Amino acid sequence: MKRKFRIILVFVLALVMLLSACHSRDLPSNGDNKTSAADSVKPSAYPKSLGEIKSWKFSTEDIEGNHVDESIFSEAKLTMVNIWATWCGPCIAEIPHIGELAKNEFADMNIQVMGIISDAELGGDNEIAVDNAKYILEASGVSYLNVLFNSPDMYESLLKFVGGYPTTIFMDSQGNVVGSEILGMRSKEAFLEEAQQRLNMLND
Repeated sequence: MKRKFRIILVFVLALVMLLSACHSRDLPSNGDNKTSAADSVKPSAYPKSLGEIKSWKFSTEDIEGNHVDESIFSEAKLTMVNIWATWCGPCIAEIPHIGELAKNEFADMNIQVMGIISDAELGGDNEIAVDNAKYILEASGVSYLNVLFNSPDMYESLLKFVGGYPTTIFMDSQGNVVGSEILGMRSKEAFLEEAQQRLNMLND
């Protein structure tokens, strides 16, 4: 009963929030996690902004425990990467719009969607966050891919540049960021327009 009340409260907050984005909570820096010696000697290889990300590589799991890595990008012309959190009202509010696009318009445009649940860390004490994410996605009626945040793979190379939630970027089939990031909640129509702009960039 307490868990159901917590989830209901999250959805109520999503409906009443006037802001379109949530401030990011402090994510662990790379130094706060166990990393190999090889990782510690190549900081210069990391991008300096979201727009500089090229051939992004990562390894994590989806919310069902299946392995997911950068090979996912080769499955579509564009991948819309939506970075969200289960405590963020605007994130939750836009998920049904993203789900409709993933199922309909984006499928026709050879665009796929991947969500990154920033507060559900791979290998961490994340049972509540994962359960909340599953409930939110199910209640929103969406089925697109959502993955856990793998800090060693994703913090320095991506998440450290996220200033708020939701943040959305588009990546091409090679894992290169296309266009600028989108901070804050968007409507279905706005995302569709942004996606078409990125496709046009690829064709230029």
